[in-house]
Amino acid sequence: MILIPDTDGNGVQAMGFFSEDQNVGEYFGSKIFAETPFEHAPVLPTTIHISTGGDEVSAEIETRSFSIKSVLSGLGKIALVSREPAVITPFVQQGGERKAAQVKVYINDKRLGFQILKIGISGGPGAVYSPFGSFSR
Repeated sequence: MILIPDTDGNGVQAMGFFSEDQNVGEYFGSKIFAETPFEHAPVLPTTIHISTGGDEVSAEIETRSFSIKSVLSGLGKIALVSREPAVITPFVQQGGERKAAQVKVYINDKRLGFQILKIGISGGPGAVYSPFGSFSR
């Protein structure tokens, strides 16, 4: 699920489930995010490239109109997590997370400026790499 605000911050450039598989994207909306504001978000056809190794991971997605790349670096030691459902994340989460010390995000090769939340919407760190885990409703 990705939400990209427009340049003046009053609207949205793109929002939805970016997926290589239409069925997977639809499943996330109707099953994982049911009864949330994201339940009916569109599925945007996407090519996804993931790179992991050492203390850096990256993900790049390409759609018809966007190239979005994120790079998480300075990854900490893996921490086991177990979180109960919350309003915006209505599922139980269990797995492992590595907190990122630095995050870079690029949209169409332009680096964005932003601040990482100390606590993310799921209750954990604002920027993490999760190499394993499970979610259930």
